[in-house]
Amino acid sequence: MIALADFGVAKDLSNDTTKTQFGVSFGSPYYLSPEQAKGIMVDHRSDLYSLGVIFYEMLMGRRPYESDSLHDLIRQHVEAPPPKLPANLADCQELIDGLMAKDPAQRYQSAEAVLDAIDTVWTRAALSAARQPPAA
Repeated sequence: MIALADFGVAKDLSNDTTKTQFGVSFGSPYYLSPEQAKGIMVDHRSDLYSLGVIFYEMLMGRRPYESDSLHDLIRQHVEAPPPKLPANLADCQELIDGLMAKDPAQRYQSAEAVLDAIDTVWTRAALSAARQPPAA
């Protein structure tokens, strides 16, 4: 079962102030983009990084970076490469890497690009499943 959680920064969107804004940093440190951690300008690609963290957590059942120390957790978001997925999820690695790249310029540049990447992963998985012999 997959559950979405950590709505600690949920906000009433009927109030016209805010989505991700340039230069504004808030949210859970577990989903913090490297640029938020550094206190530099953020844009929509910061949200895509956080989406990558959520996708990783959905696939693995745990967060990509864990620590008892806030400082170490933030350091991991800034410096540590995206964790490698196990072999049975290897088709998803490119998606995770493209979402969790440390440099926003190396990330997917739009939600549309992410959807295209998800479609590619889905197609690969379907083709792989079709090649499997039927269970006896």
